[in-house]
Amino acid sequence: MAVKYHDIPGKNVYIVEFDAKCKLVPIVRKDADLNGNEELFSDTIKRAQAFGKFEVCTNACWFDVTSLGKSDALLGDDPVSANETINQGIALMGTGERYGNSSPLMMYAAQSNNLSWEFGSGDVPTSGFYTGIGGMCPLIINGLKYGTGNKYSKKIDEAIIFGKPREQDVPFLTQRNNNKYAALEKAAAAMPGMGKVGFGVTSKGKCYVAVQSHYNPGMSFNDFRGIFLAFNCINAVAGDGSDSVFMYRDNVFVVESAHNKVELMTIGLGFKDIS
Repeated sequence: MAVKYHDIPGKNVYIVEFDAKCKLVPIVRKDADLNGNEELFSDTIKRAQAFGKFEVCTNACWFDVTSLGKSDALLGDDPVSANETINQGIALMGTGERYGNSSPLMMYAAQSNNLSWEFGSGDVPTSGFYTGIGGMCPLIINGLKYGTGNKYSKKIDEAIIFGKPREQDVPFLTQRNNNKYAALEKAAAAMPGMGKVGFGVTSKGKCYVAVQSHYNPGMSFNDFRGIFLAFNCINAVAGDGSDSVFMYRDNVFVVESAHNKVELMTIGLGFKDIS
């Protein structure tokens, strides 16, 4: 079996495990075609899945929208031009094309031609990788948990709790502070049903993709991170949550984005089994 499901129905969480390696493929909705036709991102995903034979597709990085795009989405029920969406992250396509905008304070995940993974801070590097996605929030990077506040394995006088740890304290670091994570943790504490999406990989390259739909009861952001820790992921990142989240698998949206988001989104991710 190429993939396994570890869904948690009581929390509205859907989890896909890849038995073997998988390929990360950004899915992009671009400008209108020569006939001026736009499409909803849900249709982009269906078309991409049919062509690429992805086991699962999700949304990706955060995005903003121009004033014109917001008005179009609120007043109409049709696709909004991709030109009106401002992605807060760069998708590296297999063609070498880079789509989106720089997000240097966020994290990236990238794959080489041999499907090995690299996770790091800033944008997807300009060379050395086949595909990748930036603009993501760190959950676990190179075995280190990220969260609200730096945490240490022992009491350290004058240790820095928020901000870059002192060099001499780094060996004792058990959690690295991240402001984006802290904001998402606070939001999820107020509304555990807030949608969440992310993926992680183990030291052997096994990949796990998880989405919590935008409904209660849901879970805390720390518990969402805990999904990837439970599967022994050494790297994991989260994407745009709330009502942007979706998961498409088995030719069905088991989690659907809000309609206005479907009109506006232009970057998603496909995960393909490589057995």
